[in-house]
Amino acid sequence: MEENKNVKRIAAPEKLSRVWMVVLIFAALLAAACFAVIRFHLKDDRKDVHGSPVPTASTPAPAESEAIVTPSPVPFVSETPADPTVTETPPRVYSKTAIVVDGKTAVIMASREAAEELLRNVENHFLSAGNMPDNAVTELRTPIELVDAPDDAETTTYDAAFSLLIGKKTPLVYISTATFVEEVYTQHKTTIIEDSSLPVGHRIVEIYGMDGIERNTHTVVFFNAIKQSDTVSESFTVRGFVNGVVRVGVKQIDENFVLSSEYGKDPSAAKELDFTVPVKGKIIKYFGPNEDVFHQGIDVNAADGTPVCAACGGTVVSVMVRGAYGLMVEIDHGNGVTTRYARLKNVTVAIGDTVSAGDEIGFVSGDEYSSFLHFELRIRCIAYNPLKVLKERDFRS
Repeated sequence: MEENKNVKRIAAPEKLSRVWMVVLIFAALLAAACFAVIRFHLKDDRKDVHGSPVPTASTPAPAESEAIVTPSPVPFVSETPADPTVTETPPRVYSKTAIVVDGKTAVIMASREAAEELLRNVENHFLSAGNMPDNAVTELRTPIELVDAPDDAETTTYDAAFSLLIGKKTPLVYISTATFVEEVYTQHKTTIIEDSSLPVGHRIVEIYGMDGIERNTHTVVFFNAIKQSDTVSESFTVRGFVNGVVRVGVKQIDENFVLSSEYGKDPSAAKELDFTVPVKGKIIKYFGPNEDVFHQGIDVNAADGTPVCAACGGTVVSVMVRGAYGLMVEIDHGNGVTTRYARLKNVTVAIGDTVSAGDEIGFVSGDEYSSFLHFELRIRCIAYNPLKVLKERDFRS
């Protein structure tokens, strides 16, 4: 046992010395490799600032007859290759330029640029002068050339050249053509007729006057921004004028006058037609002078929503809201005879509809204060008493 312990104590130091020997060999090899790499790089890069190799121990020294010349510093040159497409801009050369109009020299400018600028400004002058419409089309009718002038040619100042080319003696001819639309109004006339059937102080508009409208298209020609002609190339009548007719009353009314259902002239043309009452109810206002106005129909008391019928067969010519009439329907019965139904709540017909006597056309409009139908009979726009073709008793329920 003692002998084995001694052997172990001797073996441990020997094993340790072998490990250290391996480590030292590895370190020596690593150091040798690093030294070789460093030496290689130093040998490759040892040049002076001018790019010449620096003598080393392995480089033979120059002979005594070879003079060592230190080269002069070389200026820095960028290694970026030059762009073959880029060329240096030559210095700008201005040449005198003549503006030749229709084969004759008008002015000579100091350069072509000045001549071009002058012509642009002259054109703008003629385009904006003369209060021409925005849609004017302008053309230069004289040929213009820009020609190089001799170096010793006398040039014209810009202001003088501009004044010449826009003045009365300009050799240029600019023709501008424009169109515009104008509306011309023709005033109507109003004829006053004295009516012995109307009380003094009353007037009835028999025909409403209306101005006429003519729409004309004008073609205007300008010569160097000065108007030369103005012609009407197209004319359209928007609306013909209508002369008005107003009837004024001349009849003297007695203070004791009482309006009745018999008031007014006979509507002879309407008596040839068959009429029926448009709505049943009590007549609360007659045709004729009433409360300082002339009432041109009759008012028939009827509840709100009561159906209203056509008083005679015909064609619906108007459905509209019109002032004091409110919602109104007008029916043409032929031969100049029409009937009007006013103060309606709503209607059941449209313009152009054909109706027969008794056909429903709408409903009475009313409220808690008043509810009635206003009914008129007219012959060629003149109002007549409807009770001349219908009897008051016909309206009673």
